[in-house]
This record gives sequence, structure tokens and C-alpha cells, in this order.
Amino acid sequence: MTADLGSMMQRLRERLRESDAQLEAVHAAVVRRRDLVSALVDEQHRRVDAASEQHTLASLEELRERVVHLVQSGRFDELSSREARAGARMIGPLHPHEMAALLRARREVASVFVEEFFRSWEALSEHPMRSSFAELVVAQPSSLPFMKVVAKGQLVTLAGPSLLASQAPRKTLADCVRWLDDSGLPLRWSFSSLVVALLVGWMIRERGIEPVWQELEEAPDVAAAVLPPLEREGGRWFFPTPPVRRSGCTTARAMVVAMLLRTLEESKRELPDAFVSGLLDSEFGDPRVPPESLGWRRVKELAPQGYGKFLENLIREDLTLFFAHAMNENARRDFWLLYLKAIRRTVCVLGGATFTSLKQQLAGAKGEVRAALRRVRKFSGSTSVSAFCLCFDHVVVVEFSDTGNAAYIYRRADFDANIEPRLARGQIRNEKDLKSKTLRIDKIHHSGGWEYKAHVALHQCGVFR
Repeated sequence: MTADLGSMMQRLRERLRESDAQLEAVHAAVVRRRDLVSALVDEQHRRVDAASEQHTLASLEELRERVVHLVQSGRFDELSSREARAGARMIGPLHPHEMAALLRARREVASVFVEEFFRSWEALSEHPMRSSFAELVVAQPSSLPFMKVVAKGQLVTLAGPSLLASQAPRKTLADCVRWLDDSGLPLRWSFSSLVVALLVGWMIRERGIEPVWQELEEAPDVAAAVLPPLEREGGRWFFPTPPVRRSGCTTARAMVVAMLLRTLEESKRELPDAFVSGLLDSEFGDPRVPPESLGWRRVKELAPQGYGKFLENLIREDLTLFFAHAMNENARRDFWLLYLKAIRRTVCVLGGATFTSLKQQLAGAKGEVRAALRRVRKFSGSTSVSAFCLCFDHVVVVEFSDTGNAAYIYRRADFDANIEPRLARGQIRNEKDLKSKTLRIDKIHHSGGWEYKAHVALHQCGVFR
């Protein structure tokens, strides 16, 4: 009896295990089906969104064409209210005399035109007919409060933001923004962001970086108008609360970044890691990566010394990364550090195993080091040799990690035309592809007393310490 009971219990346990296995299989099938349905729904939503966006763009283009046609034909009465407002915003597609005719015929949209002029201030700054549109703004009746603070004729000049900023309160940024709002100037307008950028710069000069920075931390909407928005997924901002709305303009952002770099450089202070990380993760991008963004070009114009110091620090990190981790050759690192101010950008090319090892070693490194690692290119083939390209104004020097490899010197134009594109496409298999006997103009052999010979070779190429 006991044996029969034990046998029955054993069979029950086996059936339970079989049932559990079946249930797990059914659960796995349900999960797979759910994931498949979810993926199909996501794909359908993506297609619907893409189709909707394409339809919207087509509709806007049709609207633009119709409005331009009716305005140019002088058929102003046929414009709907929406079309007349759209026409008043077409500074550029419409010629100044066409815009003037529209505003005479449809006086109700004059304020829309005036607002568009200040909203698109940066885009119009280099427009060939800007002065004609500015005269048209002055001729319009306007109830916008800020246009009563400074004479219209002065406000529409390129000095307008500075003239208006000089009238704003400077106690706190919050006071400034309230004053702008009360004056009818939303932060999203590029004119407004230039006013705020000027005020931020003046406050930094008067009170120092820390208190102004604290105010930006507490006012993300203001920060969004004067600091470049993040572009890299998972990127860090300069401070814990990231702005979520895009507004302002590139020139305003460049003005504030330039002021910060200039102030830190003049005070001989190191750039905070969060500040560097934020900049490299922002829409300005990495200044070592071509092509140089409009933001960095503006910063370089406004604060050449501060920008130069910032770029030097980044390139120094590149040199350290390569020579300390991929080469372990202090003599060559020290040699190239002498030319730090002359280096415009660098490109590090590693073998797959070296890259993986380095990525693990530097997982917790500071922002600029991680950014340097993100820029590293990899050989497409198998090799233990690494390469480091140092780009100067007119030449490029390619150093190699292993002894017995001379450094190759190329004309910058030849390197950019023949080698850089292949690097960008991942078509450089190994170090041999970076050694072109037909393109190189000189070589640096690292034998006894090589530093003196290298100085001479570089000087002959127009590269000086």
C-alpha cells in the first residue's frame, strides 16, 4: 500500500513538472507574441507619423506657394486670414516691396510682421535686404511695449539687443525675464535670447560666474535660451536640471559660452568637468571633429583666447590618451606637447583589441577623456599597431605606436582628400593604409637625436612651436 502511494505521488510530481513546463512554454509564446504585436504597433505608429509629417510639409509648401502667388499677383482680397498672417511671416520669400504692398492692403497683419522680424532676428542678421525690412518695421504702427523703450529707428539696427539690454533691470535673471515678458518679448525669440545673453555676460563680469550659474540652475527656461541644447543621448548638462525646450539662437548661446570660457581663462581656472561634458554633448559638438559647427565658429570669433585654451585642453587629453595608453612613449608625447598650440585637431586610430581594453580602463574617466574615446576610429582589419594623426594648418603628421614605424608627414590637403574620407568610412584596414609613399612629403625616424631633426622638418613645413 505504501509502495502504491509512493508511486502515485511520483506520477503526480512528474505531471506537475510537465504542466509547469507547458505553462512556461505558453508564457514564453505569449511574451513573444506580445513583443511582436508591440513592435508592429510601433512600426505602424512610425509610418503614420512619417506620413503625417510628410503631408504637413507638403501642405505648408502648398500654402507658401499660394500665398506668394497671390501677393505677387496683387490679389490680396483672396487671402484668407490664415494666409494673410502666413504672408506677413514670409520675410525672405517675399521681396520688401511685396511685403509693403501686403501690409498696406491687409493692415490687420502688421503686428504679425513686426513680431516675425524680431523672432527671426538672427536669421535676418545677414539678409541682403535686412535694412529694407527694418525700415518697413519702423513704418508700422505697433503696440508692443518694448518698442517704446528704445526709438524704433535704433531698435531695428544690429545694436538693438544691446540698446534694449541696457534698459533692463540687472538685479537677478528672474527680474530680467519678467521685464522681457512684460515688454512683450518671449524668450523663444532670437532677439530676446540675445538680450538675455548680453545681460548674463554683464552679470558675470559684475558678480562672477558662481551666482549667475546658480540662477541658471534655478531657471532652466532661461538656460535653454542662452546655452546650447543637448544633442547626445544620455548626455550631461552643465547642471542637474536640463532645459527641455529649445529656444533662443546660436549667436546668443555662443555669446554666453564665449563669456564663460573667457572668464575662466582670464582667472586661470580649470574648466569644470560638467561644463566640458555639457559642451561636448551639446549641439555645438566636439570642436575637434570636422566640420566645425556654427556655434564654435562664433565662439572662436568672440573669445579667441578662451576658445584656444579650451581646444588645447581637449587636444592635450587626446595626446595623453594615445601616448599614455596606446603607446607608452613619454618622449614622443612630450615632443608633441611642445606643438600643442599649433595642433588644430587629432584623430586616434586603434586596433579592435586595444580599443576594447581602453574603453574598459576609461569607463569612469572625466568628460573630456570619454569624449576623446568616443572620437577614436578603429582599423577595419586585425592589427596590434595604433596610429595617431596630428592635424596642423597645412600638414598632417601620422605617428604609430610600435617602434620601428617612422612618422609620416602629409600635406593637409592630400590627407583630407585621400585618407580622411576612408577613415570616416571605416575603410582603413591597418597601419599600412596610413603609409602612402606617393603622398607623403617627409618622414620622422625616431632614432638618436630625432627630436632636432623633427623640429627642422616641421619648421620647413611651416609648423612652429
